[in-house]
Amino acid sequence: YIHRDVKPSNFCTGFGEAEKQQCFLIDFGLARKFKSEDGTHIPARSKCEFRGSPAYASVNAYTGDDLSRRDDLWSLLYVLVEAYTGELPWRQLINEKAPGYRDQVRDEKMRCRADPSGLFRSFMEQPASQAVDMQLIDAFKKISEYLSTLAFESEPDYHLIMELLGLSDGAMEKTLDWAIPPRKLAIRDFVDDKHLSTALRDAVDMLDANAASTALGVRKMVLELFA
Repeated sequence: YIHRDVKPSNFCTGFGEAEKQQCFLIDFGLARKFKSEDGTHIPARSKCEFRGSPAYASVNAYTGDDLSRRDDLWSLLYVLVEAYTGELPWRQLINEKAPGYRDQVRDEKMRCRADPSGLFRSFMEQPASQAVDMQLIDAFKKISEYLSTLAFESEPDYHLIMELLGLSDGAMEKTLDWAIPPRKLAIRDFVDDKHLSTALRDAVDMLDANAASTALGVRKMVLELFA
């Protein structure tokens, strides 16, 4: 099956010790078989309706071409780029009330497919980009260039993509961020002493010593304190 609607909200992490290191893809409402009963790839249809989510759908979804495995990977690439940079070049163009917005989004995606550097242009201009992981940026560019070579029936080289992302054997054995147990926090982790009166500092210390024994308790009190 191909998913045809890969986007951030269709990913979730596992629950509990056994699955907390795993990511799961959900919502298969638009999924479609890409192989026939004899195992051969289905032929491409012409003039297909748009499928997917505007921000993450591939160019082929905008041009009316049939979707295949390559298009799920285009969507995944956009998800990863946005997760790292916090943006996509066409995000501000998406306005379902504006006539012709899909044409603008399509054109921007086509420009970025022709020149993958366009995916990161505004991101690289930000001051914070000085600490950017250029190895990861280069990997995203190479993945974009590779996906551009795939035809409708092409079988993607998933191993190549994983290698470019540094997901070699054993890489996923490391503890992921969301699987790290929260450390015990204190209200002082959130409040600068310079802005506290002596009385309020004493009150904060008292709360830390009593009710703030867990991260959950601290977060709750901080939210209430600054509500």
